[in-house]
Amino acid sequence: KSMAGVYVVQDGKFRFINSNAASYAGYTREELLDQEAGLLVSPEDREKVRQNAKAMLLGEMSSPYEFRIITKEGETRWIMETVTIILHEGRQAILGNSMDITERRWAEEARYHNERLQGVLEMAGAICHEMNQPMQIISGYTEMLLMNISENDPIHTKLDTINKQIHRMGTITRKLMKIKDYDTQDYAGFSRIIDINKSSGKDTE
Repeated sequence: KSMAGVYVVQDGKFRFINSNAASYAGYTREELLDQEAGLLVSPEDREKVRQNAKAMLLGEMSSPYEFRIITKEGETRWIMETVTIILHEGRQAILGNSMDITERRWAEEARYHNERLQGVLEMAGAICHEMNQPMQIISGYTEMLLMNISENDPIHTKLDTINKQIHRMGTITRKLMKIKDYDTQDYAGFSRIIDINKSSGKDTE
């Protein structure tokens, strides 16, 4: 009648499992009895689970540890677990107690995303504020110089390029101010940066 997931693992297999523990992964008790205990654990987390369980059984760790499982339908869910050594039918075994914490993890991830988004928006606003005034000054002086220089003068071409780039920077700052969420893209082959065009709702440069 435990509200938690309860199971006994002996020789690496489930020798007992209650309905709650089985339901976390979308199985019945009968489907999991005598199956390998590591069957449900996400491949990426198996080594970490093994190390954490060993540390807890040796008394080196007391806090519950978290890991991902793969359900019968192929979905990923999060489990929090504690383990201890018991005797089962006269032989040493491992008693596990677990809880499905998937909704809590989703809430934490959503909160983390929102905090990052708020940071992005604040940074975008600060950049736009700091850039707009010097850009306006540069643009103003450049346009004044263009008015007084012949189009045949080589300097005219350079000033015109500067002016176009200033207007391009203005377009970028306006996109930054429109960011409501953010997407990322690869940068230089080894990191990721915010995709300003997608994040501002614009697909073209």
